[in-house]
Amino acid sequence: MPYVDITSDALAKLSLPPDATDALPGGRLTATVQTITDDGPPHKRIAVQVAWPMGDGPERTMDLTAWKYDLPPAATP
Repeated sequence: MPYVDITSDALAKLSLPPDATDALPGGRLTATVQTITDDGPPHKRIAVQVAWPMGDGPERTMDLTAWKYDLPPAATP
């Protein structure tokens, strides 16, 4: 996904694939994007959480984090 297209709204449209929903009945996927503007190159922190019920116990979760950088295209010699 191109850097400019990575937004919380765009990621809100994502859902678990069928094989995951078969393995995790009631499972859901949520994602948020935070744009980082510090001294380094522009980048976005993408936080994804997969959650699913586990019987009468507490809900189980798996959190994943990725970073996407907005780097200029590489120069060709």
